[in-house]
Amino acid sequence: MATMYVVAGPSGSGKSSVVSASKFGVDYFNADDVAAIFNGPNKHLLTAEHKHMIITGNFGKLPGEIFNSRNYHHINPELRKSVVNPLCEAFIKYHIDSKTSFATETTLRNKIAIEQMKEAKADGFRTEMIFISTDNVEINIERVMDRSDYGGHSATEGKIREVYESSMKNIYDAIPVADNLKFYDNSKDVFDRNKKIEPFLELEGNKKIKEIDDIPLWGKNIINHIEKQLEIQNKIEENKNIDHGMGMGF
Repeated sequence: MATMYVVAGPSGSGKSSVVSASKFGVDYFNADDVAAIFNGPNKHLLTAEHKHMIITGNFGKLPGEIFNSRNYHHINPELRKSVVNPLCEAFIKYHIDSKTSFATETTLRNKIAIEQMKEAKADGFRTEMIFISTDNVEINIERVMDRSDYGGHSATEGKIREVYESSMKNIYDAIPVADNLKFYDNSKDVFDRNKKIEPFLELEGNKKIKEIDDIPLWGKNIINHIEKQLEIQNKIEENKNIDHGMGMGF
């Protein structure tokens, strides 16, 4: 079965460092990397053929003079909107249509990725999401600023706060859509590519199959939500059984 992998979480949570979309062994799309290509000094060398390579999952095979000229600084939001987003949508459509497994990364600042997961499921895909976050947006702000100093993707403090808030809300809508959903807390460490973080919670078919004792505050809110939804579902089933029993003349 083809699988759609989604690595999600607010900016500065450590998505690319801890569980990058490139680690699944399938074609992947990283919006920051693609944006950096079109923001680089050799962007004038990009052709329709190169865009097709990105769409078909051959980003890493771009010519070195283009691939190695990526610039993550001061990426214009309009570039993301007019160039990167359409390429990402085309990448996902190409892989869904061809029934080919793929992976993407998203901040989950909106629900587009969730809608794309629904589309993939409708076409027979298994959907798996990894959500990485921190207990405090201040951690994310500090990390993004540090990353920018070393040539990585940058963002304003206001944008980081906005994305963090939206991401932490939208994850609740992803819970019933993902066939498998793992939650990681990356509050304590900063971008150590050699460390191994274990998920504090894993869901399969919306049911908990793993939960550790050391749960971060934001994780407790997730668990409370899941348990509340399960309680509501159980009550609905109980009422259905009662109504069915009455209908049978019991």
